[in-house]
Amino acid sequence: MSAQNLAAKVQPGSNVRWDRLENAAFAAHPSVLAPGEAANGGTRFGKSYWNLIWGIPVVLVYLFCYTAPVWGAAAISVSRFQTYQQDPEQRIPLSGIMFIFVLALLLVNFVRWVVKGRKASGFYEIQAVLAVVLGGLSAIAVRMYGLRDSVSSWQVWIVPVLAATIIGAIFLIFLVGARVAQRSRQSSSNASAETLPRNKLELLKQRRESVEQLSDDDRAAIRRDLDAAITDLTTRGLISDSEAERARGTELGGLALRMPRR
Repeated sequence: MSAQNLAAKVQPGSNVRWDRLENAAFAAHPSVLAPGEAANGGTRFGKSYWNLIWGIPVVLVYLFCYTAPVWGAAAISVSRFQTYQQDPEQRIPLSGIMFIFVLALLLVNFVRWVVKGRKASGFYEIQAVLAVVLGGLSAIAVRMYGLRDSVSSWQVWIVPVLAATIIGAIFLIFLVGARVAQRSRQSSSNASAETLPRNKLELLKQRRESVEQLSDDDRAAIRRDLDAAITDLTTRGLISDSEAERARGTELGGLALRMPRR
């Protein structure tokens, strides 16, 4: 049952149960209001065992692609501490191949990030920064050595390096924007929660973290359901305009904490 349908059943003179309305709004995501609870715990060990078996090679490949900007930059760099110097005909293609892996992982993570709700992620930010900084330096080095040593294929191998750098820069811009938006939401919610007792503040913090894991579409749907319920209660005179304004201004997950039962 949605919060709107539950609000429609509230009779004049009855108490408005904000906790029930909130539970109904989060019916599709009950773990948000009960963080830390585990479902189907008895089957988790078996699932974790098999996930570990096939997950190890996947993690190794992922880590290789994640750190590929370092290998790509190292392949094209020339250091006095190296015991031997590879020919640019070998170093330039090797750097380009490394940045193909960089580009592939950037595209995969960008799509995953969009699908999962475009939330702030320091892990992805580090990846994007590595691609931008090391990719830019590697592109300069590829061009320099390609021209200096007359490497005929340097124009081909610089393409994945530049592509990874550009995609990394775009990804980084989106990630920084998401981080700024998240901090703005948290600042406003922190200001409204200052009057809560410590135990409720802790619970609100847990719920806030769970809400952040939802996609933008899920959060918008929950907010629309609650707004419709509040509008229905206000229209029928079951709550005052000030109560309705306060309820609409409450962050998701904090309605029952900020609006106790009358």
